[in-house]
Amino acid sequence: MRKVNSPSQFSDEHFIASFSGKNYEEAIKLAGEWSGRTGATLVSYYEQTAHGKSILVSYKKENEDGVRTA
Repeated sequence: MRKVNSPSQFSDEHFIASFSGKNYEEAIKLAGEWSGRTGATLVSYYEQTAHGKSILVSYKKENEDGVRTA
């Protein structure tokens, strides 16, 4: 997963989720754990400085047939 400088750098083909933690590292860890549970592929993240220690994450997911969707 790569860090981006602005949410505008997220691909229009990906979904977006938000994660919060005690710090950015914890928020990234929580996103990784969520990805492991859901099968989503994390693509990039943006640190939300205005919202404390939150990140926005762009991701891809698989549908029920195991086919990746944007």
